[in-house]
Amino acid sequence: MSFYVNMKLILPREIAERIGPQLPAAVQVVHLQDDEADGDLADAKAHLYWWSQRRSELLGRILAAAPALRWVQLQAEHA
Repeated sequence: MSFYVNMKLILPREIAERIGPQLPAAVQVVHLQDDEADGDLADAKAHLYWWSQRRSELLGRILAAAPALRWVQLQAEHA
């Protein structure tokens, strides 16, 4: 059994476009763009959150909508 079975990630669209081709086929991705998600967050396991999103209410909504999250990666945007 693969580690990635039923793995769903929440990623900003710009990041997903860069790393998506490198992810195993079993990994599902929900894209975030302009504070909107293009899929169901409820069973997501990990979320990459860019400080450039800048809205704490967005992070709060994501955390509330994704109770299965086990890992949130906070990353500051580099100038």
